[in-house]
Amino acid sequence: MNIGVDAGGLCVKQGYGNYIFTVNLLHAITQFDKVNNYTAYTFCDSHPFQNRKFIYRKLLPKIGWMKLRVTVEEFLNQKGLFLALNQAFPPFTHGKIIAFSHGLSFIRRPDFYKRDFSRLKKQLDEYLKKSDVIVTTSIKVEQDLYKYYPKLNKRVLTLLPGIPYDFQSYQFKKRKKYLLFVGMNHQIKNVDAIIRLYLKIKKESNFKDYQLYLVGHFEEYKSKDIHIFPKISRARLKVLYQEAYAYISMSCYESFNFPVLEALSQKCPVVALETAVIPEIKKFVNLAKNDGEFIKILKRLVMLNSIQHPNKIAKKDRDDNELKTLFSWEKYVTCLRTLYNEL
Repeated sequence: MNIGVDAGGLCVKQGYGNYIFTVNLLHAITQFDKVNNYTAYTFCDSHPFQNRKFIYRKLLPKIGWMKLRVTVEEFLNQKGLFLALNQAFPPFTHGKIIAFSHGLSFIRRPDFYKRDFSRLKKQLDEYLKKSDVIVTTSIKVEQDLYKYYPKLNKRVLTLLPGIPYDFQSYQFKKRKKYLLFVGMNHQIKNVDAIIRLYLKIKKESNFKDYQLYLVGHFEEYKSKDIHIFPKISRARLKVLYQEAYAYISMSCYESFNFPVLEALSQKCPVVALETAVIPEIKKFVNLAKNDGEFIKILKRLVMLNSIQHPNKIAKKDRDDNELKTLFSWEKYVTCLRTLYNEL
């Protein structure tokens, strides 16, 4: 089967969720699908993984890229399927459309998306109407789709993305006295709550020497004890996970949350609000309901670290093999190929 792919996510800022998802899925496809032929459309020179059955086509101009340029390409070169990886697709395509839904945070918290709500809502309505199947990143997103669109008559399939390829190995590092957060500077990430928590925990005698590391554009929070990393390589980020005492997340809503999975893959304990993690990953993290529980859990992690090996401080001494089995790109692509045959 010939399949068209929206690989425009390769051309956005590296480190954000859409980029991480796109680059890793394309890598997985080249590894685990030797049967189908793929044409990945981009508007930049990022062509990370290809083989004789997976080629890239750089289409310009960027303006009107999906509605005009990709549409022309799909019209001239007939495909059996189109993978809408970034929740957008051309107005015309010969094949079936599989839309990938990465979350409904703007529906759950419209007050955080006042400028973008209308655009995002229109985009959502369009891909729910025109797609043949919708693939989500968690049962949480699937349930939200049916909750907010009770008359939705499309098939919705939940597939868990795998651990990013560059985080599938681990090197032991001595833990350092800092807490870590990675993400966009957006209200949905609830960074003000993280700052509030950190200032509270600094008053505890066990944490007076601890610092807070924020990876992303959080320059307004910079201080003597709060370190900002606006631009950082993936290799350096991997080390930050390995050396952190804990990764903390207090997001108001998450549809997947790659940083949590990355932290877990590097044996970094995660403490999070329930709203900040998807149901499938809860058993691997330490859940807290409020600041008091956050501080209590962090104290316990520090105590455990003082009496045993740092790799043993995560919740229930988690089974790394279970994490790798649950979040597997091979399994993802296998399920995707099965879906192709069912359409």
